[in-house]
Amino acid sequence: MQRIYSFKDQLCDYTTNFTLTHEDGVTLSMRHPILLDTDIIWLMGVSPTEIRRQGDALEITYIVEKILRHADPSFDIPVKLLFTQVNGRNRLKAGHIDSQLSTLLTPELIDRTLKKTCDATSSIRNQSVRIDLSALDRSSLPTRKELIAALGEPLHSSRNDRVLYYAYRLKHANSEAEAANAIAWYDARGQELRKVKFRYLRYELNADFVKGSALI
Repeated sequence: MQRIYSFKDQLCDYTTNFTLTHEDGVTLSMRHPILLDTDIIWLMGVSPTEIRRQGDALEITYIVEKILRHADPSFDIPVKLLFTQVNGRNRLKAGHIDSQLSTLLTPELIDRTLKKTCDATSSIRNQSVRIDLSALDRSSLPTRKELIAALGEPLHSSRNDRVLYYAYRLKHANSEAEAANAIAWYDARGQELRKVKFRYLRYELNADFVKGSALI
């Protein structure tokens, strides 16, 4: 747990400790790796879909599959985590999300959220953090058409198509593994993404782009 708090402290000097790049997705690199592979597996609540080792390098991958009546691998979303050995232990040096997911979790949204985490208002009682997104360029967020092009048709939508519902699970996880749910709210024209809600295990993100804030 101490390593997780230390990782959060690193965000207070974001530009010194991290680099965010976006090419075929989004990659966050850690200049001073601190989290262990066991920390990540504990946080995820389930073992990785794939594990690869090459020398001192370790790559673990969580493949997120869309819940459909008939499985379609074209909608699989890999989340790759790269580790390097430091003092004989595997420490996280980079995380990469696929371009499909980065359509919704845009580079600017990730960058601004990480930079603001240190200054965010925390509630120990509710185990939550509120982040200011008022300066976010909302034109960088996907339109409804762009979101569907990246993620495919939603599991279902509201009658007026303003609200899109998606559900995912980790590939090869047992049937009791908890699904991840994502909801996106749009304006009447489908051009403006107004809100997003994402939930998995004990984690929940509620971002209101109109109000300019997010609760994690």
